[in-house]
Amino acid sequence: MQAKLESLEQSKITETMRRTIIRVVGVAALYAVMSTPISAAEQQSSDFSHFEIDDAAVTMHSRLNPESPIVGETLIMPKIADPDVYKENNDSFFLSGTNKRDTDIIPIYHSSDLMNFEKISEYNPDLLDPNHDYCNLWAPTITKTDDGRYQMFFTTKQTRKGQDCDESNNEQAMFYAESGTSNMNFGAPQPINTGKNAPRTHTTQFCPPEGCSNALRIDPEIAKAKNGDKWLFYNWFGLGQNVIAAVNLDNPSQRHNVAIPSFRDNSINEAPDVFMRNDKYYMLYSRDWFNANYGLSYISADTIASLTREHQPSHEISTVERKSDGQLHANIGHSSVVNRNDQYYVFYHKGTFNNKGKLADRSTYMQELQFENDKIISLQS
Repeated sequence: MQAKLESLEQSKITETMRRTIIRVVGVAALYAVMSTPISAAEQQSSDFSHFEIDDAAVTMHSRLNPESPIVGETLIMPKIADPDVYKENNDSFFLSGTNKRDTDIIPIYHSSDLMNFEKISEYNPDLLDPNHDYCNLWAPTITKTDDGRYQMFFTTKQTRKGQDCDESNNEQAMFYAESGTSNMNFGAPQPINTGKNAPRTHTTQFCPPEGCSNALRIDPEIAKAKNGDKWLFYNWFGLGQNVIAAVNLDNPSQRHNVAIPSFRDNSINEAPDVFMRNDKYYMLYSRDWFNANYGLSYISADTIASLTREHQPSHEISTVERKSDGQLHANIGHSSVVNRNDQYYVFYHKGTFNNKGKLADRSTYMQELQFENDKIISLQS
């Protein structure tokens, strides 16, 4: 295992050097038609399946005094990464995320107070699709249609029935599933198809003929515009980078890149999280590699169309924690902001590192999201 970890680290260092050279050549090429395959194992900074982390069976996490005020950082769900919180109403919330104990399933939890969560469902698409298996189920997000159907968008690798995940040459791709009731018993995975020559589920390693930006790869997020249109935010891979983009699901001709990583982001902007406050849109996102200067930043704008790094300044609200010898101690990323009784809370995963600087754990935490006028105040660690 140690040799495997060292080999993985060396490959990531080599990849980072390659990407640095590519970025110097020019970011403008991101908009060109590309067909070079980029592996999710190389791209997905949130993936920690290669690291040894202690297991713990978790069905419910409960605070002893749920009525006490939330002060600073609060552990919500051990061993769950990439959290998403869907608000049904002020007394009903659904939490889902990446299950590091078994990435072939997605656990779903319910809470009435944002602090006590009980497991109510477990999504296993292998049991629902007679023709395919699914592995590497990451970063789900739950939403609800205007006619009352619950939808869960997620990323996964689809394989032939009975095929081992590592033997498949397919890439991470985005699917969705539906549930008719709040029991969250979702049906079989369905591909996302927004139209011809438009962003869609694309399971192969190579990019679509018309360009990499049309391959829905990882980190789905659903946001509603002021006119009621539903937008899908997502990551696509190309030219050695993770780029955040958005497409209007009600009018797919409206689509654009949202966040292209700057040089200091080390090739990665990912995990978009969009919410509205005081008629203004905010998008939190993760930057950099999980084992480097990983952290949360945000942009804000009056419309979804103008919610881009090209038009809006980016602000960092978290930084990595390092030990006295410079090794990593902890970092946070992949947020989900929710409003309860006019107070905003941010859920995120926090990675902690051992005395050798290796990732040792990732769990979901939460704290109050504070503002100064329209500006988000940096998070407490």
